[in-house]
Parts: sequence; structure tokens; C-alpha cells
Amino acid sequence: MIKFVRWVLAIMLGVLGLLLHSGGSAFASEPTLPLNLNQICKANQGADAHAVLLIRQDAYSWRCIDGSGQQHSFDLNRDCQTVYGNTSTASLGNRQDAYTWSCSVPVLSAQGAFQYTTFNGKAVTLTPWEGKNVAVLVSPSREADPIVMSAIVAVLDQAYEFYQQTTGRSPTHRKVYNGHLSIAEVGDGETCGAGCGYLGSTGIELTETTFDALYNEVAANNRYSQAVFYELGRNFWFYNDQLNAIPHAFATGFAILNRFQSMDYVNVDGADFRNMSYDEFRSSILYDLYDRYRNDRSLNWQNTLGAQKAPDNPNDWGVTDFGAALMFQVYKDSGYSYDAYTAFWAAIAKQPTATTQQEVIDNFVAAALSATGKDYSYMFSNTD
Repeated sequence: MIKFVRWVLAIMLGVLGLLLHSGGSAFASEPTLPLNLNQICKANQGADAHAVLLIRQDAYSWRCIDGSGQQHSFDLNRDCQTVYGNTSTASLGNRQDAYTWSCSVPVLSAQGAFQYTTFNGKAVTLTPWEGKNVAVLVSPSREADPIVMSAIVAVLDQAYEFYQQTTGRSPTHRKVYNGHLSIAEVGDGETCGAGCGYLGSTGIELTETTFDALYNEVAANNRYSQAVFYELGRNFWFYNDQLNAIPHAFATGFAILNRFQSMDYVNVDGADFRNMSYDEFRSSILYDLYDRYRNDRSLNWQNTLGAQKAPDNPNDWGVTDFGAALMFQVYKDSGYSYDAYTAFWAAIAKQPTATTQQEVIDNFVAAALSATGKDYSYMFSNTD
């Protein structure tokens, strides 16, 4: 059973993706975690609902406007409990500042030693930090701050829910801790790359170096390294039959795209990647790569996806990144509608098994048309 220590984490109530950070060190006083009030409004009142602030100086003037235009008050205690559990309560820092609502959340304590068997079959002892959807298992030699670990677990719990809602499914159990998807820290060189995740079933491993990058960025800057969000995309991949006759482009592209989508959904700031800021990194794949394709009309799906190539680009992004950029267009063209995006994946799941590359394209076009009403044949022929 999870033990709780009664510390308070300040979880700022953001609207439409807005997250306010405190200055200085990330956890100099109280950490901040995101809660998207607009998403809560939609969950309570339907997909067409949205949150609005009626009076900027009145923190009690948030309203949820449903699809018919009717106003509904928020029950912030209930909403905090929906996201962070039954022990969470809402509190207000300043009545005249509508952005100072917070959720009071208990900080997790580490669990006792757990005997874990790595993907490579090695038995190791790890220390679990257990959330409601995931459990993060770290080396017992790591002197982990409970507040930092609680922030990481809470964010990954939310990322899990993004994937679950997007796909409408949960991974089959393979590696779990108390029934929760396990994210285990292992030694460098002891898993398949910097991180590794099973396809369509639970289980993620991050090397010590990769986990250091995650932990240290959260502790110092309240920013999140992207690797674990990518690996969650591996666990939630359920579309081999429909899309994998073009190898890698969509299977790995799904994880590439949805690391960004899940981080946007949870509303966290991303850490730098290589020599790029997180925003530059995201844009270079989701926007620039697609624009390079559309601006070169000698390209089409056969000489890119079909040939396992991406359009020429300065970052050496490959076909998997290009697959992510193509899938992102369905979301972008829908006006960034999360409902259209989830409808796209629901429609993909209903498509027949593809045994040829053309059948993969046909499945994509049919699913996008079903979800958005738009014919994406032009995208694959690269015509107007």
C-alpha cells in the first residue's frame, strides 16, 4: 500500500495549455504541475465545451461553457480529486489573480525493495515510486527527492491517461508493479538503447544516463526530457495489422508524434534536445519536415515512405520522423481537435489488415476521411 507524507505540491490550474512557473530553482519552495482546466470542462460538459475567465481579477469567475452556450461553475475540489486522487483539495493563493488556484497533493514515499528482472533477464533490486497508472522503479543508490519523484510520477500518470484516451485501450500486462505499468531504471548498456519499451504491452526501461536526464531536468528546471513519453508510445502501439506493411514509418512514428502530443496534453515544458530547444525540436519534425515534403513536388509516398526515406533535412530526421509529421497533419488540419485525433486512431483500428504498402496508404486515407471528412489522397501523391 502506498504510504503518503503530507507535503503540499502547488499544481497550477492552467487554461488552454497555459502553465505558469515560479521563478528560481524549480522546487525552491513548492513544485508546480499542470492541470488543464479546458480539458476538465470538456470532460464534464462534452467535447464542444471550453473554459473561460469572465473577470481577470476574480479567481472565482472561471466558467465552463457547454456546446449550447450555457455556463457551468467549476467544482475545483472535485476537479482536483478527479486528476490527483481523493486526498487532493483546491486552494487559492490570491483571490484577485485567477491563475493562483492550486491542488494540494500528498507526496509519495518510496516503497520497499523490489526484485526486478530486466528485459535482458538480469535480476536487480529497485526502489518503486507508485502512482495510479505507472510505477517508477529506480536504483536504490539514487538519493531521490520525494517531491521530485512525486512530480515525475504524477506527470507520467497523466501521460498514460493521454495514451489510454487516445487509443481507447490499455496495454496488456507484461512488466508491472502492483498492476501498474513499470518504468525501470537499469544500467547503461543493459537495455535496447537509451530507453526501451515493449510494443503493445507494459514495460519500459531507461538507462541510468537517460533517467538522470529526466530527473535532473525536473529537479533543476521543472522541464521534462522526452524519452519516457516516447517509450509510452511503444507500449500503446496497437496498429501493426493496419499500418506496418510500411515498416517503422508509422509504428515508430506513432511514438515520435505522441511523445509531443502527450507532453502537450499534460502541459509540461520539454527539455532541450541535442542543440535545439524543445520547441525547435518539436517544430523541426512536425512542421518543417512536412513543409519540405510539400515544397518538393518530385516527392511522393513511394519515394519517401515506400523507400524508407524522409525528405532532405538538416537534422537527418528519417522515415519514422516523416511518418510522425504526416500523422500530425490530421490533428493540425482539424484545428488541433483532440476529438478528431482520437477519432482518427479509432478509425485506424477498424481498417482491414494491410499486406501491401498501398493498402497502408488506403487505410490511412480512409481513417482520416472518417475522422475529419477530409480526403488526404493529395498528401500521399503530393499534389494540390
